[in-house]
Amino acid sequence: MCSSDLTMLIDGGRGGDYDSGEKIILPFLRSKGINKIDAVLLTHPDQDHLGGLLSVLKKIKTNYVFDSAAFKKSKSYDQYRKIVKEKDLNYRQLRAHEQITGFEKTKLFVLHPSDNFITNTSADINNNSLVLKLIYGKVSFLFCGDIQQQGTEELLKHAAHLEATVIKVPHHGSDEGFIQQRLLEAVAPKLAVISADEYGRFDFAPVEVMAQIG
Repeated sequence: MCSSDLTMLIDGGRGGDYDSGEKIILPFLRSKGINKIDAVLLTHPDQDHLGGLLSVLKKIKTNYVFDSAAFKKSKSYDQYRKIVKEKDLNYRQLRAHEQITGFEKTKLFVLHPSDNFITNTSADINNNSLVLKLIYGKVSFLFCGDIQQQGTEELLKHAAHLEATVIKVPHHGSDEGFIQQRLLEAVAPKLAVISADEYGRFDFAPVEVMAQIG
């Protein structure tokens, strides 16, 4: 596949009582005249990243689904796997050093995780989040999922490839998910995006992180 108007969705926000897929993503896509998604990428199967994808996968045509095959015992993950199977979606597991092709003028590189998953941490699923680097012309984006200290340390082994115009800050800007100075020095972003609500849930995006970015 190769087109100038292909669409990729990375994660889907929360499900449950407030379904981000139903209330935010699908209305946004419809407002833009988008009636299909060429690639859905799930960074990791926690509810605040997976939940909203269920409605999206059910209600809009999707060609490819990518994830790291990290397993989580949950109702949402079971539903996700069931939808992928029942709709016979093109499914592929991703690992570091792979590339997602087919998006015209856009390069998409997988930087994490490797074949050897990080284990025995307090948050293995977070630390094995998919990390993706997108390059479009002179602009680049680094999507870091929810990697925490161990995942960030592993990513920093490839510091030469991390420089990006924009960084999606790991793990909602939490202290444990962001080795602030080292990662910022490696990425040298002009803009940082923190996924967190206005109420500072879980005390994420602390002042120290914001100061490093600012």
